[in-house]
Amino acid sequence: MVTKGVVQGAPINSNDKQSLGAFADDLKSYGETLKAMGFEGEINTQSNLVSIVERLPGYLKNRWVRNVRDIRKNKRSPGIDDLISYVEDVTEEVTDPVYGKLTFAGRGKYLKKPGNGQEASHT
Repeated sequence: MVTKGVVQGAPINSNDKQSLGAFADDLKSYGETLKAMGFEGEINTQSNLVSIVERLPGYLKNRWVRNVRDIRKNKRSPGIDDLISYVEDVTEEVTDPVYGKLTFAGRGKYLKKPGNGQEASHT
């Protein structure tokens, strides 16, 4: 079931764009399903949101915390809709065909060494 996978699934690696995209799709379906069933309040608990965010790569967790700060400045708590929007946005960023490679997730396995033009393993 999507519910268990979204909340309790495996962590997503920082360079795994495909898994991040699948997670974004699953999260959106999860939110829509809960709303349709009238259970949106259950997922909007901060502990459930934290469990979902814990699956994200570290750099995206840090950005989420900044988003939470901004949400709270507007005198409200973050909810599932905020998280869905955030995950969709960052997925678009890291999968952008032109600029996605500039993100942390877009870095390839090999990086050029300065000065000699040869490639060195980044793993």
